[in-house]
Amino acid sequence: MTGRIVVGLDGSANSNAAARWALREARLRGANLEVVTAFGMFEPDGLPGRDRLKTDREFADACARMQHEQLVDLPRHDVTVMTRAALGDAAKTLVAAASGADMLVVGARGHGGVAGLLLGSVSLRCLHRATCPVTVVPAYIDEPTAGAPVVVGVKDPASSGAALSLAVEEAGLRGTHVVAVHAVHWEPLGTELVRPSTDQLVEWGTRLLTPAVAAAQDGRPDVTIQQLVVHGHPAHVLDEQARRADLLVVGSRGHGHLAGMLVGSVSLHMLTHALRPTTVIVG
Repeated sequence: MTGRIVVGLDGSANSNAAARWALREARLRGANLEVVTAFGMFEPDGLPGRDRLKTDREFADACARMQHEQLVDLPRHDVTVMTRAALGDAAKTLVAAASGADMLVVGARGHGGVAGLLLGSVSLRCLHRATCPVTVVPAYIDEPTAGAPVVVGVKDPASSGAALSLAVEEAGLRGTHVVAVHAVHWEPLGTELVRPSTDQLVEWGTRLLTPAVAAAQDGRPDVTIQQLVVHGHPAHVLDEQARRADLLVVGSRGHGHLAGMLVGSVSLHMLTHALRPTTVIVG
């Protein structure tokens, strides 16, 4: 069965970059690409305000022109590209479109974002509500060096199986390896009688990470998984490792209803400072 990648397109530089990355992902997976334009609170580039569109037909025609202009230069090859446009809330439209998809791809910041913030409100709401992995793509990314790895942040090795599995899958598609990163650090409470050394923290982290990596390796013995246990704050450690990655994969805390609770603080930091495409997966 052919897979499906969904990407949001509003004409912004961020969404254009997302569309190009989504096309590459669809080609790697042998999946179809569905390009969705949603008219919500903010006006996509090239489209007049809704009050200036007399009919839904005018809106559909305007969306079709914008989509064609943005997609015409994409090297599609054998990828089937479908387009659709919808009136309504952008995040709700994208999440609904991505139901049953392999992945939802969004730009780091679309129209209506605040200057200086790399993660827009639509992207953040998609991260909280989507039931499939969500990849956030920054507007301007350098081409990765040949053989650049897929980096996966492993916060809790006992519950990071989904993130590790996705990272291994993505590395297999790219013909590269995985770097599984687990950061260890000690936040003193002021009441400890004994404080562990850096070496002890790294040793404990390695003991936790090794079984999780072994389980992921069993599923794909053809993909090399490198373990990396580093002393430091997780956000800083992942920042450094992600600079050399083709893709960064992070996990979320699981399904929830409160904004800010689904995407953990480290994952949110990586998304708001994204230098590389970053995939968030539940579990």
